This record gives sequence, C-alpha cells and structure tokens, in this order.
Amino acid sequence: MKRLYETKAREVYADHLTYYKKEQCYKFYVEFWYGKWSEPNQVALVFDHDGKFIETEESVNYKFRKTTIEETIEDHIKHAMNYKEIVEKLLQKLMKPIQKENIIFNQEKHNNGEHFLELSFKLNDLSYYYYLSMKTPYGNKLSCYFEEESEPFSIKLHNIPSLIKLRPYIRNHPKIRLKFVNELAFYEKRKKEVEKSLNDDLDDW
Repeated sequence: MKRLYETKAREVYADHLTYYKKEQCYKFYVEFWYGKWSEPNQVALVFDHDGKFIETEESVNYKFRKTTIEETIEDHIKHAMNYKEIVEKLLQKLMKPIQKENIIFNQEKHNNGEHFLELSFKLNDLSYYYYLSMKTPYGNKLSCYFEEESEPFSIKLHNIPSLIKLRPYIRNHPKIRLKFVNELAFYEKRKKEVEKSLNDDLDDW
C-alpha cells in the first residue's frame, strides 16, 4: 500500500470495520499508540450506506511529545486517510449480492481442549475467517483477508448488512454440520444461553 503520510505513532492498528444501522453508515477504525499512553487515540473513517467517504471522527486524548493536541490530531487524520481508498474498494466487494452456494471452504481447525472452531472460506473474491468460541459465543469473530499492492490486510467485520445471515449459514452448511455435529450442538446451546442473558442475537454482532 502506498502511504502518502507516515504517522509519528509507534504502533498503528487498522483492522476494524463496523456498520451502524441507526446512523446508516460504516466506520473503519484506526488506532494509534505512542510511548506510555494508557489507551489508544482513534480516528474513524466514516462512509455512507453506499460506501462513499463522508468524514473522519476523532477520539484523541493524548499528544505526541513536543507537539500540541491539534498537531497530533492532524497527524492521525493524515495517516488514517491512507486507508480511504482501500476501505472504499472493500465496501464495494462486501456490498455485492452474496451467492452462498458459491462458498469454497479452505480449511477447518478444531481444538477440543480450548473449545474453539476455526473455519476459512472464499466468497465474492474475498477470503474469510470465522472463529467460534464454544464457551464464550459472544467472542466470535468474522474477518476478511485480502491484499492491496502486495500488502496483506485482515479486517474484523461487525454488523455488515450483507453478512448478517452468513454465520448461521456457515454453521449449518452440510460439510461443516456433519463434520462437527457435537461441537456445533454444544455451541448452539451455549449461544442460546448467552443470548437469553444479553437479550440479543449474537449473529447480528
């Protein structure tokens, strides 16, 4: 990825994309760490329902040494904007109609001791990774993987409209259901228990 600006921050994490139904927008989060900051500064790139960039939102509580808070914010925004075109391209792929019958499973990994199941698959020219925790279903993760100018990206996906029904479909796919029938039965039981306590559907997370 060609970067037009490099931040002064020592660590940067740009790996979280969420859709907000009430606001009807997507937010891509970029976190910045520096020195002894106890928590990261954050910039969100905001895109409308159609995937067009709108603005940035900043949550900045710390500044770099020998700089003002305004200069630190400017640094963060400039670096975050490096990801604008990448996220726009990703959103266009995520918005394509999903043809579930075209899912190609790549690998399954199961660990009885740690009670987790990992599934990787391809769909709509994107590679996905689905992590299921049997004991703590609310810790499940759906991520996508891709390369941009030979640089790999891994993005955690939350509440993406086109993917809302994808997770239960994957769990109930004949290839997965038959192979992990006992593990998935245990998972569904724990999932229902957690959903009842939270009064929420974990597949919408």
